[in-house]
Amino acid sequence: KRGLLSEASSFKRLVRPVVPTKTELSFVKLDAEASNIVFRGKPILPHFAKLTTVSRIAALIENKAIPEEAASFLTETTNTYKAELAVHCAAAAVDGWQLLKATDQPGFFYGNVLDLDAQIKSSMIKAGPPCLCYAMICFCDILADSTVDEKKRNDCKAWLEMLAPLALAAFAHSVSMLTDKIPATEWPGGLCPGEFSTFYLRGLRSLVEPTTKNAETLTEGGIA
Repeated sequence: KRGLLSEASSFKRLVRPVVPTKTELSFVKLDAEASNIVFRGKPILPHFAKLTTVSRIAALIENKAIPEEAASFLTETTNTYKAELAVHCAAAAVDGWQLLKATDQPGFFYGNVLDLDAQIKSSMIKAGPPCLCYAMICFCDILADSTVDEKKRNDCKAWLEMLAPLALAAFAHSVSMLTDKIPATEWPGGLCPGEFSTFYLRGLRSLVEPTTKNAETLTEGGIA
């Protein structure tokens, strides 16, 4: 982002170790029993760090903060397992939101919130907004791709239908923190509502972009 790496090869060597590989991910239907078996076997901090890295780099590329030629390897690498990556990011976003709202409900990646220490909670909360944004964009792209088989598209649609209302609620929550003029020193866990709201809004924007053909794919599920 700050132009410290001008060569694509240097950027690639730096980022590759923190990008999840296809072997680390698996596509999971929105089913509590099946998804918990997959997600809860992951070491939370390393896995969330990788998901956040991909999500944030994707946002920086879209905003032209990172030259496309320097980061093209990321899209080329992850394009073959976009659905799997989106599902894991979606689950991370849900868990982050639940922790932010301090609910006692079990998450996708944890069974009991009491098992999480303060550092893990903070990391999961901060990962939520960029992961939600990335997941929504990926799911919309998949729904618009006629080459994806119908079963996987329907499974992705189910995840997206869950994320859409969450994104609206989370966006409203972030904006309320800003409009209430709460001092930054009082924001829990060093959160940044302005950045959070930007990610939520970008995710919501993907629902109405014409390239996603939402009139055909999303309104049927009641999202719009």
